[in-house]
Amino acid sequence: MKYVGCKDICDIYSPLYYNGFCQSYPVQTIASNYILSKPFHSENLKWSIIYDPLHIDVSPKVNYEYYYFYGIFRFNSGIYRFFYQLSTYSYSTYLIGFKITIALFGDIPLNCGIQFKINNTYQASIYRNDQGIQTHRLKIYKVTTYEDSNYTSNQKYDLITYLDIPKSPFLFSAVGNYTDDTAGWGMVSIEFTSGYCCKYCKLCEVPFKCISCINGFYLYRDGTCINGCSQPYQKLNGSYCYDYDDETPYSKYLIQEYINSATDPGQYSQYTIISQTGLNFLKGLDIYYSYWQGYRVFGGPFVWAQAQFQRIHNIIDPHHSITIAFYILYGPQFPSDGIFKYTIENNSQVSKSTASVFLSYADGTKIDKVYEKIIHNSNTLTITWECFGQNNEPIYAYCGFFNYYIAVHYCQPYCLKCSDQNTCEIWNSTYDSTIVKFSQDECLSYQYFDKDTFRCLQCPLTCLTCTSKIDCQLCQPTYTQTKQGCVCLLDQYENLNQCLNCPNECNQCLSSTYCVECLIQNNRQLKNGECKCRDGYYPIEEDPQCQLCHQYCKTCFGPTSSDCLTCSAIARIEQIESTCKCPTKTYYSDALQKCSDCYYSCQTCFSSTIDGCLSCDPSQNRILKGLICECASGYYDVLNICTECPTALDTNQNQCYKQCNNNQIWHTITCDTCASGFELKVGQCYPICGDLQITGYEQCDDNNTNLCFNCQFKCPIHCQTCDSTTTLPCPDYCGDGIISGNEECEDGNNIQYDGCFDCKFQCQLECTKCIKGECFECATNGWYIDPTVSPWICKERCGDLIIIGNEQCDDANSNDTDGCKDCKYFCRIGCSSCDYNTNTCLSCEFPGFVPYSYYCKNDCGDGLVVNHYGFFEEQCDDGNTINYDGCSSSCQFQCQPTTICINCIDNRCVKCDFGYFLTSDQICKQISQSSCLISSTIRFGCDTCKHGYRKVDQQCYSICGDKYVTDDEQCDDGNLVYGDGCHFCQFSCQDSCLNCIKGTCYDCQDNYELIQSQCYPKCGDGIIVPFLNEECNIQNQLCINCQFNCYPYCLKCDLQCLRCENGFKVDFNYSNQCIPICGDGIVIDDFEDCDDQNDEPFDGCFECKFQCQQNCQECLDGICLQEYCPSGTIWINNSCLKLCIDNCNICEEEQCISCISNYQLIDNQCILQNYTENNQMNEGKNRIQIYDNQLCRQSECVLSKSPQMSLLYLNQTFSMQYVQINFDQQISLLNPQEKSEQMFKISILHLNEKHYVLTLYPIQDLTLDLQFVQYEIAIEFLISLETQPILQVQLNHQAINSNYQQIHDYNQSIQLLNPKFISEQFKQSSVKMQKSNKGLMIGAISISVICLLSGEGSIFVETLNFLQYQSFLRFINVDYPENLYIYYKAQELLTIEQYIEFLDIQEYLKYITFQEKSIQPNGKFQLYNLDADFVSQILPQIFQSLTFIILLLMSKKLYLLFQKSLVLILNTFPQFFENKQSKFAQIILNQIHRINKKLKFCIHWFFSLSLNTIRTFFYFNSWDVLFKAILFLKNFRNRDIRALISIILSGLVSGSYIYFTLYTFYQYIPKKQNNDKFKQQLKLMAFELCRTIQFHIFIIVFQDEPILQCVFLSMNNILQCIIIYKYKCCHKLEKIILIVNEGLLSIYTFTQLLYLKIAYFDLSQKSILFIGFFHMCILLFTLGVCLIKEFLPFFVNLIKFILKK
Repeated sequence: MKYVGCKDICDIYSPLYYNGFCQSYPVQTIASNYILSKPFHSENLKWSIIYDPLHIDVSPKVNYEYYYFYGIFRFNSGIYRFFYQLSTYSYSTYLIGFKITIALFGDIPLNCGIQFKINNTYQASIYRNDQGIQTHRLKIYKVTTYEDSNYTSNQKYDLITYLDIPKSPFLFSAVGNYTDDTAGWGMVSIEFTSGYCCKYCKLCEVPFKCISCINGFYLYRDGTCINGCSQPYQKLNGSYCYDYDDETPYSKYLIQEYINSATDPGQYSQYTIISQTGLNFLKGLDIYYSYWQGYRVFGGPFVWAQAQFQRIHNIIDPHHSITIAFYILYGPQFPSDGIFKYTIENNSQVSKSTASVFLSYADGTKIDKVYEKIIHNSNTLTITWECFGQNNEPIYAYCGFFNYYIAVHYCQPYCLKCSDQNTCEIWNSTYDSTIVKFSQDECLSYQYFDKDTFRCLQCPLTCLTCTSKIDCQLCQPTYTQTKQGCVCLLDQYENLNQCLNCPNECNQCLSSTYCVECLIQNNRQLKNGECKCRDGYYPIEEDPQCQLCHQYCKTCFGPTSSDCLTCSAIARIEQIESTCKCPTKTYYSDALQKCSDCYYSCQTCFSSTIDGCLSCDPSQNRILKGLICECASGYYDVLNICTECPTALDTNQNQCYKQCNNNQIWHTITCDTCASGFELKVGQCYPICGDLQITGYEQCDDNNTNLCFNCQFKCPIHCQTCDSTTTLPCPDYCGDGIISGNEECEDGNNIQYDGCFDCKFQCQLECTKCIKGECFECATNGWYIDPTVSPWICKERCGDLIIIGNEQCDDANSNDTDGCKDCKYFCRIGCSSCDYNTNTCLSCEFPGFVPYSYYCKNDCGDGLVVNHYGFFEEQCDDGNTINYDGCSSSCQFQCQPTTICINCIDNRCVKCDFGYFLTSDQICKQISQSSCLISSTIRFGCDTCKHGYRKVDQQCYSICGDKYVTDDEQCDDGNLVYGDGCHFCQFSCQDSCLNCIKGTCYDCQDNYELIQSQCYPKCGDGIIVPFLNEECNIQNQLCINCQFNCYPYCLKCDLQCLRCENGFKVDFNYSNQCIPICGDGIVIDDFEDCDDQNDEPFDGCFECKFQCQQNCQECLDGICLQEYCPSGTIWINNSCLKLCIDNCNICEEEQCISCISNYQLIDNQCILQNYTENNQMNEGKNRIQIYDNQLCRQSECVLSKSPQMSLLYLNQTFSMQYVQINFDQQISLLNPQEKSEQMFKISILHLNEKHYVLTLYPIQDLTLDLQFVQYEIAIEFLISLETQPILQVQLNHQAINSNYQQIHDYNQSIQLLNPKFISEQFKQSSVKMQKSNKGLMIGAISISVICLLSGEGSIFVETLNFLQYQSFLRFINVDYPENLYIYYKAQELLTIEQYIEFLDIQEYLKYITFQEKSIQPNGKFQLYNLDADFVSQILPQIFQSLTFIILLLMSKKLYLLFQKSLVLILNTFPQFFENKQSKFAQIILNQIHRINKKLKFCIHWFFSLSLNTIRTFFYFNSWDVLFKAILFLKNFRNRDIRALISIILSGLVSGSYIYFTLYTFYQYIPKKQNNDKFKQQLKLMAFELCRTIQFHIFIIVFQDEPILQCVFLSMNNILQCIIIYKYKCCHKLEKIILIVNEGLLSIYTFTQLLYLKIAYFDLSQKSILFIGFFHMCILLFTLGVCLIKEFLPFFVNLIKFILKK
């Protein structure tokens, strides 16, 4: 083998031997089975051992000795396995190639070896004789030697053979034939292939040549099937794909150039420049090549544009034709008038252009294929190529060629001149027609043509005719033709070139004296090359089948079954010469398997009974009568002894009488004559036995045949009757324990497959080698022989994944928890009752479990927590299967939602949210609500409310208006009418009622009158009662019945009109009445002619009156019917036109009748026919030529730029990136039908589509109308990338501009930024931290509101300032990661915009503030879509201020109401509040007193309004208001009145804060040194205001300088630490907490620099995410500390209260 060395045979994967080497040939591997490392792997268990009955060895197993093998096998043991893969192989085969790898440990004993069988038929072997290792029907491919300390040698043999077996499952077995245990062997692997037939072949009839291939494949030159015929050097001819050098038998390549990227410097000198013009060779004058798409091409970009080359090839040997082929390459902008020319020899020049190409690429380049086969016989070949065209240029409009092939079709060998491959005209002098041949037709019948030597060679000796060395057509006599060639049959051997039959006893042999296979059914076994009869059988000449020996013989030699060599194992048996028999006075007992004693009177017998004698003992004076030994004449039986009879006559002794002539006479009397059939013996008549007469005691007389013996019926013991009708031998009575007749065995039962059935030897059905009822081999799939029991039996192989026999399952494992154990159904532990037939658990051992399939499954939701045997363990069971209630649907601990459990560790809650309490099971339960029927377990609130209540946000609220009075309602009248006695389900009367009892008014205020318990104002008393039915209280035309009477078109009026109908406005300047609004687009009849929503004159409508243009001669409803036209023009179709237009051919009466050629008269205009509704653009091309950037008509050209498509990178938002598609001109679709197709093809280069999501948003869609088209692409990446991805955009539709010019380049690409991808795990962690942030914020706000209500306003302000400070940190203009962005989304709780969006009142606010468009700030504010408009943003603060002022104005009334309510409560519960011992009552009284005091202070504070009061209000809103003011001042752009107002307002706000800051500092300046606490607080407030102003300046003004922004903010925090330390009046612990918080925030702001992509901090995305989590932890910690600080005083007071109690 090439690169390997010499081999006796090629590998099965490279089976083709050609040109002295094993060639690669694509065969199919059908199976490849190696012994695996795990001994009990299912593949290993499919191997079974063949045991040697004489040397039983159960030790072979999977071993490792440099490699894994199954062994070690000794003596006659072996291994087998079933293979099914061949039956499922769908392609054709030609023989099956086997590679069998075995391991030899020690030398094979002499004349011993290993046989390989298929379906128990011998196929091949390896053995050792005196000449060494030999093989039969196989070849040794490779021998590998290893060191081994246990054996003399350790060698691994790779053996190869090719077998002709059918495509069906087969049994492979390997059996040893060793004579000693000093050596052994093992099985390593077996592989088999499709033999000599290639992959994908549909039909193989001869080796290495496919006749037909499967669909999609083509026949190839080497006899294989190839997928497709698309290589540059290939052409398809029907189903055959040939190469250029395969067109004739003698074709060879002359040139194979520019077929890859390889460089050949010598090619430069081969090409000659004939001519050149224009620009060429930009890479260098001596560089003729370039690279394109991985190819090295001749010419190409930057090289060849306008030049002509020539190359001359030399062809020395005689030939008749050549094939020339190459690919032409055109640049992406190769002009349509450009031409590629080539000339071969003196043939006509061929011109090519891009009008017809083979393939186009996405970059615009095109290729074309050239194939020429010409007659040629000269020694030179001249070819010229020219890239021609005045518009060609070397960058985009270039030429090139590659895949350059020249195949020369030579003449036959020895030929000097020929016309084709078969016709030679002149031969050379060495040609000898008797020796040199060129085809099979020229060879004799016993020869074949060898195309390598051009000779006819002799066929192999076994062939009569052949076509190759391995393809015989006819065989020699005695040989048989097969796929393996002419071979001998299996039962023949080859000797002296002929096939001879093996000896009768051999099934297969190597010679007449050496057998290799014996048939079991012939009762023979192989021993030392001979087929010997098995023990218990003897041979018969000319009969291959050995016969069964007599049952007395263990071994016998014939010619009869009784010619014994050794006797059977029968007790008391004796052998005399070659006969085995029982001793005298004994017989053989089948039942006892021994020689048993005869009856005492018998000399010989066949049974132990009295009538079983065959002869008598003469010494006992007995003679045989029939089958019984009776006393002889003159004797009688006394106690089993024959005693001499008395002489005297004694009639009592019947036995002493004798027979004489049919009479009984005394024994002493002499008898002279006997009747017929009797004979006289010793004075007594005896029946003549054998005279064919039945007389006397005879039962039969047939001359002692099988039926009769001694004239007595001789029948076996089991005969029921034995007479003349009985046929002997007796019909076999099977089951009596006696082997008789045709019985082979007798086991006394009728059990099948126990070795003997129906008195015939029988083994199990799975047994494949049954000898005398004993099984020695189970070569049945899934079975193995068990030699450890006697007799051997076939058992199922459990673990091989094959379910057979008594197996119910086979999962190839020993796990007893998966429903299958030891290949039987097995219910898992915990199942108390199991149906093993269906593998179904019926009942469970423990409560809390239910049967399911083969196991017990926990019954989650039954309220029992179970944990047994480690299966389906429950951590909890709350009696339901609801998730997120503390116990999941699978009964595992589970955190409740964060709105219920705010701290969860290991899925167990440790802290509940407000409104819940923690149970002993660590589950948050809701504090019960009286109106709730069933409380929720998975969220705060109620699941089911009581009757009369409705659930809103999980809380129960009484349904006011359902006419059902609940516990917390006083009444319910089903309406919300105020003053009808019940309002909002509480008793209520009108405000004008003086005495109201349970909703009924009994007296009214002055100016009111009581009518049916209702107070009505008195109309006409001159007093107007507001908010009721009275609008006025005078009697005139403007006030009728105390109601205003409005002017026309007025909807609401007072003394003047306040609101008009739609389309009208109030004229405040003059009449105070409603007048039409001119410019609102609404035409009011009787007032307006038109309304075009502008004030431009002469546009058809001006000041809501019709008005035409200035030079209009005739105007109607704003439409000019005729203008004043200049001289020489005429009014036609709404315009002044020349009397005779351009390009007019015939003009009559100043009207054009027809146009010149190529123009069409449309609307009195001559229009060029270059583009019509039918897209007849090509028809005018001979008139107008459209180029990329110019339009030409004949020789006139004008500049007209082609439209360009471009990509603009917009921004990146974490994993999202945005790109805009723009066009520099107005464009439209060229083809209307294309609109339904996909507009763009968008992709990321070199990235799988599943790793990103693309979304296209049309800003201005591409339609049939000319317009500036614009799209936006959103790209979401789903993975992280190390490199910057490239976005590729291709416009799929043709688009044109107004001059019908198409887009210059339909493909554009842009490099994106590295995606910032965050994993799902990180995202979930971020969401959890965000929820924690929300929880802490809600907690802090709740506590601060409680503090505010209880009078601790400073805590409320401090908390709100801290939360707002944290919220504004998100505007630091650094590129922080997505996890931090997710965390910051919680800050939306503090923004008023969220609630405005929720209420959906944005448009109303814009209407109120006259906002037309928003102001977009720069930097990080864009990410959060902030609007910098000051007026609209300050509106919430204005509403807040107004609400605050209203509350203060009503403070006295509220205070009085509070006092009345307080008195009412004290009077209602006097005993409770007067109880001095009640601590709870005292606490309530103290709180009431405190609230009362605070209310008084607020009233005093408001009515003594001062600068300090206003400053406090400003300080309260400082963070929000200052931010909005400075943001607007930084970003405003407009200069209209509204903007001016906003500038003034924002300036006033900013100036006010600066003033109050300076004023506060001034207030602090002491007149003398003191430590006044109030002054300390003033100074702290001043510093706080300073800090707030600085912070917003740093955040907003330094938005474009993030480094300075981070540094200044960090310094601001450090400065705050100093201020707190020096001026904060508080507890020492609280001061430390505040300083720690500010210190952490300074670290936070400074380390924001890490997110900047600068040289110092160019961190990976993963590192940035971890920094983000670090920053989130800082913010959470500081917020948590803030919450603890607020809660601490309450906790301390609670402890004090508990200690007091």
